[in-house]
Amino acid sequence: METMHCRQEKIYNQSSSKPVGMIKFNDNVEELKQGTFYLKNVVHFVDNGGEMIQDPSEGVIELSDGKISSSEIIKNYSENMSAYICCFTVLFDSDFDNKGQIKESTVEKILRRGQNNPEKRDAIIFSCNEEQNIMKVFDDMYHNTPEFKNVDLKKPNFEELEDFKTGTIETTQIFNTNNITEWKQSICGLNLPNEKCQKAFNSLNTPRIKDDFVYSFFGKEGWLGNDKVKVGFKGSYVYYGNLTTSEKKRINRLFSCIENSVESSEIMKYEELLQYCFLQKDSSYKSQNEYRILVTHFSSEAKLPDSIKLVYNNAEFADAKLRARVIKNNKVPELNLNDLSLQK
Repeated sequence: METMHCRQEKIYNQSSSKPVGMIKFNDNVEELKQGTFYLKNVVHFVDNGGEMIQDPSEGVIELSDGKISSSEIIKNYSENMSAYICCFTVLFDSDFDNKGQIKESTVEKILRRGQNNPEKRDAIIFSCNEEQNIMKVFDDMYHNTPEFKNVDLKKPNFEELEDFKTGTIETTQIFNTNNITEWKQSICGLNLPNEKCQKAFNSLNTPRIKDDFVYSFFGKEGWLGNDKVKVGFKGSYVYYGNLTTSEKKRINRLFSCIENSVESSEIMKYEELLQYCFLQKDSSYKSQNEYRILVTHFSSEAKLPDSIKLVYNNAEFADAKLRARVIKNNKVPELNLNDLSLQK
């Protein structure tokens, strides 16, 4: 089935304007600049109407005969399942005039001028050009992080961190992403025979460790988790399009399946339903132009973190190094298309 990202990408490709970057307003832009991304629990996200947008449709699938909410989906699994989200606004070349200056209409939209909750935070911008595409960074996070691929691998411990906005203490799970090179270096350091070493490498990209030898020595090294935790990662454009009749029928079938079963084999159904909740919206919201990271967290018994922190490790991936720039809130109206080249 075609992903939400591909469906929206087709729409963007068919238009006369193209994505040139992303902007995110945040209380902690300096950490974002260094490649640290915080994801809030979707419960917090929904309760706040989609961060600052105040959108009542967040986390809800609208069907012909009713609605399905993300809370219904999550509660059906168990108290040991949740999802976490981080949002960005996509900027297009059409958001800038022929001199490269950001248009006033775009400034009003992203700063929410004239609304009850105007945006007062500083922003960070990322490029979407071929050399420095932020979406390549998110692809690296998924494809090169074994903890997102293999259920058997031990997941990071929780840390107690202070929420920089509220001052409250949160349990945060910190994933060092794009770290497959580090894993391979650790395996090579064990001086295994070439055949065994290759099997170990291959296990980093499989859903489970099936080789008995690999499972045994991963266990001896303390690399296996006591609780089998499935962590899913999705970076995607939000697809702005109305659900078709066949999609609505599929969603009803999926929800019926999870209502009648809590088997781990149903996890993919949960993930798909949550993508409909958070990566698809009615076409009336298309002016929002969002890109989102959605992380799902499934466990049989482990406690869930309050938030997730993704740290992008780019030491071994020089061609995909994170390029970002902080923009003070009062300087957003001065943003220029050249700023998105992010040349150092």
